[in-house]
Amino acid sequence: MGLPDIPPGIEKKVNKILSDLVIALVSIQSNYFQVNKKMWQGIKTPVLTPKDGVASAPDKSLKPTDQKESWTDAVIPLPASMEISTAVDVYEGPLGWGYMVRGEIEIAQKKWGKVINIGPETWHGHAWA
Repeated sequence: MGLPDIPPGIEKKVNKILSDLVIALVSIQSNYFQVNKKMWQGIKTPVLTPKDGVASAPDKSLKPTDQKESWTDAVIPLPASMEISTAVDVYEGPLGWGYMVRGEIEIAQKKWGKVINIGPETWHGHAWA
């Protein structure tokens, strides 16, 4: 199921933001793992989920308490303003390391989420719901 097309073109726009982030993270995560022996984690930004296609500036200074690198420090390319919140969650499971790129948007007072899994635990990923 896709997002409601309110405003027109919103699904295409937010899917591109997530896709661009996934593409950029492939080499960034590989390099980060080589040095740190763990994956890079990105805290949800913008913190407040954008509503109805109104863009908000991401806070690229956010970082988890157990990691020194923020979105800026890790050179993660995010647009200056986005119609979606994004986060990068990591896991180390029985099948190995992986990460999930999460997207969240609110349309007509309903929150929608999408998760793109990169790693062995494929059940983490899901389409817009």
